[in-house]
Parts: sequence; C-alpha cells; structure tokens
Amino acid sequence: MVSPIVTIQVTKFECAGLALSFSVSHPSIDGFTCFNFLFGWGKVCRLGTPIDKINFLSFNLGNIFPTKDISGLFKSTHVANSEENIVVKRFVVPEAALSSLRKQCIDESGGALNFQPSRVEIITAILWRALIRISAVRNGYFRPSLMDFPLNLRSKSSLLQVNNFMGNYRIDVPIKFMPGETKIELHHIIMLIRNTVNKVIASCTNASSDEIVSTLVNIYNESFEAPEWGGNDEVDKVACSSICKFPLQDIDFGLGKPSLVYFGLKDMEIFWLYDTDCHTEVGVQLDLKESCMQLFECDNDIKALMFM
Repeated sequence: MVSPIVTIQVTKFECAGLALSFSVSHPSIDGFTCFNFLFGWGKVCRLGTPIDKINFLSFNLGNIFPTKDISGLFKSTHVANSEENIVVKRFVVPEAALSSLRKQCIDESGGALNFQPSRVEIITAILWRALIRISAVRNGYFRPSLMDFPLNLRSKSSLLQVNNFMGNYRIDVPIKFMPGETKIELHHIIMLIRNTVNKVIASCTNASSDEIVSTLVNIYNESFEAPEWGGNDEVDKVACSSICKFPLQDIDFGLGKPSLVYFGLKDMEIFWLYDTDCHTEVGVQLDLKESCMQLFECDNDIKALMFM
C-alpha cells in the first residue's frame, strides 16, 4: 500500500496520436469509479459542457463504511505467482452470434434453462468451460476450478445513496467448478454462474454495512484464501471481469473517441469483456499463460466463437 492511489501517463506520438494510461490502487478505486471518472474528465476537458450534464461522483462512502482495521479478519494463504509468460489475444463477438448462442443454449438444455442468459453469462461460460477442458487435457483429469467474478454492489444494495459513490464498492463472487458435482454442459455452467451471483446479491441486498463487510470476509476466507480452494495448487484459478455497459468507448477529451482500448497485463489469468464502439458487440481480451493459450485456441467452442 505504498504506491500512489492514481497514476496517469500521457504519451504523445510524432504522428499526433495520443495514448492515455490510467492505473489505480484497487483497494481504493474499482472499475465503476475508474471509468466514470475518465468519462467525466473527458466531458470537462471538452469545455462548454453544461454542469448538469457532468456526472460528479460522491465522496461520502466513508460515512456508510467508517474506517476500521479489518486486516486481522482475513486469512492469508501464500500462493506463488506463475513464472510463465502471460500472453494476450483479442476478438469480438457480434450481436448475431450472441443471439444464436443464446437460442442454442436454451434449446440444448431441454427446458432446464428457464431464463434468458445474458451475453456476459454466455461468453463467460464458454470461456471458463474451455479453460476447464484444457486443464483436463493437460493433466489427464478434470481439476476443480475457481473463477473470480467481480460484482459492482452499487445497484445491488439497499443502502441509501450508494449508486454514485467514488471508491471500491464491489465484491468478488467465487464461482466453483467441482468435478463429479458440476456438470460440464454449457447450460449447467451458465446456471452455476447465475445461481452463485444471485446468492451473493441476496446476502447483500438488505444487509447493513457491517453485514456486507462480514460477507466479504467470509467469501475470501472460505474461497479465495481457503486452503482447499484459492490456496490449493491443485485448483485452477481464473478471473472474469465484465466492463460491459460502462461508457468506455465514449470517453472523449475533445480529440475523438478512443481507437483502441487495452487492459494492462496482470500476474494472473483473466478474461476481460467490454462493449465495442457500436455497443451491440462484445469485445473479449484473454490474458492466459502462453502454454494454455495455444490449447485454448484449439478448443472447438473458442474456434467457433472467434469464427463468428
């Protein structure tokens, strides 16, 4: 916790292009805060924008969550970072493909899928299932898999006036695949994602601030830091962060909207989902280990998704 809360770098190119890099300290700032700040900053820079058209974030999250030291409540499990290189692939899933995939999932479920899965649920399920199957090919058997699915709590909580808070008001949903218990069919993976997220939402909807903190601590101790899950080298771990519906592609400082949006590399495997500039397609950025990426691109579902 010694790094700056926010670091911004502007790079000007001889061709007159410009790159803006934005890095934040995650315990202080989440994706909602980050992208809404950038969106509002762009509006201010264009000058002449009426003040009522600028979404100012509120800074009173501390009134609802007073400062307290909760570090002693968290278990700590050391997990060595992979020394293998993380490589990146990007592709776009068009609207027509998403509609086709949704219909296919519902038809193949034989009535078990009794809701319309969202585009994020469908793509996340396809990506995660491919990673699970790749692990089985590499190891000769299916291994447990733990997916970290960050969830913005602002619209999920009944706490007053939290919808526009600046800060880190999210919770990581632990979604667990257990061989022999979880079926590998796509609609079962989709239902697992939906049910796990809904369970966490239900625990936070009418909860007090202290109860939300307790839920957060329990999730970390029982999942991400638990020796049988997050602290277990025999469990595969991945994260999926959806930035769909954030105004990412509409950020404009008066120089035009961004021609390229890129998410920085981490020391972990992660799927990034985001809206493209037409807002009907979903962009996908994959950050995977190099050896895993080679197998990932050979998975039939992934090949079909990229082909679409």
